[in-house]
Amino acid sequence: MDNNSMEQALKIQIKARKNSLFYKTEFGAFVGSVLTSVIATCERNACDPFHYLESLSIHQTAVKNNPEAWLPWNYRIALQEASMKKTQGQAFPSVAQAA
Repeated sequence: MDNNSMEQALKIQIKARKNSLFYKTEFGAFVGSVLTSVIATCERNACDPFHYLESLSIHQTAVKNNPEAWLPWNYRIALQEASMKKTQGQAFPSVAQAA
């Protein structure tokens, strides 16, 4: 029986607890723990944490309108839909853009 995945998950929590001792404020520790959790969730779902956070930043309004579509395990679908909408909007310029 192998428990490597469980040990790896515990290591993330132990590192986060140790790192939280060095934040200057309680809010800073909170932000650090949220980012640690998001990064760990991304890695667990085989997506690049930087690309995920960058996508959230670029598509802020879409994330605000439909946050469950932008979770790490299914954000790629929402990203494809957003890029399709963007390319469809560019393919047919509006009257205001043509003028």
